[in-house]
Amino acid sequence: MKRRDFLRLSALGLVALPTSWYFAGRAFSASHKLPRRIKSVIVLYMTGGPSQLELFDYKPELIRMHGKTKSGFRTEQNETEGVLMRPIAEFAQRGQSGQWVSDLLPNLANLADELTFIKSVNCTSNNHALGQLDFNTGSTLMGNPFSGSWLNQALGDKPAELPSTVIMADPLGYPRTAPFLWNSGGLSSTVAQLVCKRPADLTNLWGESPSLSMPEMERFLGLARRNASLGGQAADAPLLEARLRALRMSQSTREIFSQLLAQQSSEEEKKLYGLDVELCKNFGQQLLMARKLVEKEVPFVQVFCGNEDDPTSWDHHEDIKQIIEMSRKIDRPIYGLLTDLKRRGLLDSTVILWGGEFGRMPVIQPDFAHPNGRGHNEHVNTIWLAGGGFRKGFSYGETDELSLRTVKDRVEMGDIWATIANQLGIDHHEMRYLEHGVEKRFTKKYHRVMHEILA
Repeated sequence: MKRRDFLRLSALGLVALPTSWYFAGRAFSASHKLPRRIKSVIVLYMTGGPSQLELFDYKPELIRMHGKTKSGFRTEQNETEGVLMRPIAEFAQRGQSGQWVSDLLPNLANLADELTFIKSVNCTSNNHALGQLDFNTGSTLMGNPFSGSWLNQALGDKPAELPSTVIMADPLGYPRTAPFLWNSGGLSSTVAQLVCKRPADLTNLWGESPSLSMPEMERFLGLARRNASLGGQAADAPLLEARLRALRMSQSTREIFSQLLAQQSSEEEKKLYGLDVELCKNFGQQLLMARKLVEKEVPFVQVFCGNEDDPTSWDHHEDIKQIIEMSRKIDRPIYGLLTDLKRRGLLDSTVILWGGEFGRMPVIQPDFAHPNGRGHNEHVNTIWLAGGGFRKGFSYGETDELSLRTVKDRVEMGDIWATIANQLGIDHHEMRYLEHGVEKRFTKKYHRVMHEILA
């Protein structure tokens, strides 16, 4: 060895070793450093950007100024003024906490005392694709791990028969940024996940049986390891190990999902989740499966509602009245999920996160034949959380009198994910790794745990 190479390896190598370990994909696991208060996370993602003005952010001044022209802002179409439009729904203060919820969600309104509203969420972009990526991956760039991969990686490998992440898309279609919304990036080798549209699809994900049986795979794996111990090539061993793990999981998962689907829902349960209403049926079945999965301690479940085509998404540019049907689609199923989790003693150990990529504008979007819709507003977004140690019946952050901009307690999605990670016992600053010399992070350095919204 040359003297220069020796010095480089001995000096710089000593620095590189701990650094590479620190940033390795498996390097962060903070579950042993912070108390873990919850076991599971359920994300209810409303594709398209639901209108906070029609659902949760009550603005009497907007009602008073309906029809007047407002200027001094810029829309996604670069308009600098517009005609103000009042919400199409009536609002009332609900429960003992007096939280404002509109008449579009009559069942969920009965659980206002269980919800934690954050009305001052600011988004990175008013573009659907970028907003969806930022909400779900912490970055507007494609190819980064999504929230389920980050959180499960930090928790460590889960020695269970079920995957650590289950994602259910809307049967009507996938979001336009799929599959980047559930991409595992550099963490793909350590996080097991399933993606489907309907719960019944989970029993048919693997198609026909693999060409090799499990005993045959185990025998070939033993031969590969023996070959490696004798100085031969071991290239086949990792591949065989991965295939064997996948086969074991697929068989056990298929069996468990078949059992879960075979469980007959009672009439009371069907009514609770809205399975007796055609509009609510698919979403209700997905949320019922979500409850069954967290009962099995699956750490991360995400359900997407809405595809990218009006009126079956939450992107109501042309006619805001389309939100009425979308609200009916989710109202009873979400009420059923929260009620079911609570009565089974699972709500305290589960966090439910509801939201979309951004909010909507208080002015009418004019570029339609019969304009009656709202454009994108990245400066204002309302999300809510339930369970998991969050303050019940609480509202955080404020928007201006028209819900045009945030005026108090500005929040980013990174702050919300940092707080959820904290409830899982994870220090969000440790969720990072090095990939091709670039540091990957789920949250930014300046994001923080929002202790104000924790019980």
